[in-house]
Amino acid sequence: MPAAELIAAALRAHFGARADGVRVESRGGRAWLRGAVAHAEEREAIVALVAALPGIAGVDDHLTLHLHAPQPALDSCIRRALVESALRDAAGVQVSIDGPVVTLRGRVHSATQFRAAESAAMGTRGVTRVVNELLIEP
Repeated sequence: MPAAELIAAALRAHFGARADGVRVESRGGRAWLRGAVAHAEEREAIVALVAALPGIAGVDDHLTLHLHAPQPALDSCIRRALVESALRDAAGVQVSIDGPVVTLRGRVHSATQFRAAESAAMGTRGVTRVVNELLIEP
């Protein structure tokens, strides 16, 4: 079986249907990944899995993120993620959305909340970048 087919099979085995949008090419120990995935964490996991496969010397990541949710739905998902994270009271956080880029502004009480807010926003489907302008005020 050619290397590209082995890589695709490994992706299907690990990610199931979520790997269907990923196209793989392979030559000389290098893998090229193209297509669209739902969020940044999934992209990172796919690249890491392929890079760890035997015989792969390098991975060229040409994966893109696709935005499923309209902006109001994305805002709602981010707010829910903030509340479910270490940030139980997200009222002090303002969320601005510009396409797939989210900016967080406002105040949090600790570095843990600062990181949790950024992580929650970045883990939201459709977000490709987070600009964290939160201030820590204990």
